[in-house]
Amino acid sequence: TIFMSTGSLYLATTNYRYERIDSDSAPLSYQPEITTDLHKFYLGENGPEYRGSGAVEGHLGWDQEKKSFRLGEVDNQLAVVSSIGEIWSGNENHQLTLLQESSGHLEETVRLPNEAHPEVIGKPGERIYAARFLGDKLYIVTFRVTDPLYVIDLSNPLAPYVAGNLLIEGYSDYLHPVGENLLLGIGKDAV
Repeated sequence: TIFMSTGSLYLATTNYRYERIDSDSAPLSYQPEITTDLHKFYLGENGPEYRGSGAVEGHLGWDQEKKSFRLGEVDNQLAVVSSIGEIWSGNENHQLTLLQESSGHLEETVRLPNEAHPEVIGKPGERIYAARFLGDKLYIVTFRVTDPLYVIDLSNPLAPYVAGNLLIEGYSDYLHPVGENLLLGIGKDAV
């Protein structure tokens, strides 16, 4: 996945590491540890310049066309919305991670949920259908039965928090700004 801001280009790749799980009561199986590797390139007058790499726990979703919407830039930090766990077993959860460039690395500065703001992003068994970074806000739509639209305040990038949510029937799988104070959600009704 590629994401571009006005001054940087980011490349994200999903990495699956399989560990062997031995159990007397179950057949041999392999459980993947999934991370997303991130690489930053500065876009200067002399062309792209590699600036550093890092990783976050989880993946950017299963829909290739929507993965880049899970990346944003906030106050010169890369913001990443990742999913951890398995949606089919109902244990998937979501997090926001901000990473700062530092000496050839992208280092984590903050993660949400955290101790100060333990509010979860989505309910158990919900997956992310849409995400959009707009100014100092992040909008995320999760879905299983109803469409919670979460608003995450990023005005202080070192202390992001879930500012609120809105429950709507169905779900939105595309979010688009309309003017300064309106957000258009395009999606589907669900039975």
